[in-house]
Amino acid sequence: EAMFFGAPVIVSDRVSAKIELVKDGYNGFIFNVLNNNELVDCLHKFINLPKEQKSIFRKNSQQIILQWLNHANQYQHFKT
Repeated sequence: EAMFFGAPVIVSDRVSAKIELVKDGYNGFIFNVLNNNELVDCLHKFINLPKEQKSIFRKNSQQIILQWLNHANQYQHFKT
């Protein structure tokens, strides 16, 4: 839902959807769930991104989720 509205994302490496939806450094960041410092680093990276780069991350998130939803809808169409 956050990606649909253009939110960049920060997820742990234990989130299964990360493979399809989160491209590290493209529309968000991925951190090792067992390493709290990596989470802090990801938050710092995002906070310190220039405004233009944050805007690009937002557009990239929205583009990825819209493509994913399109594929999911096509799958449902063929499934029924």
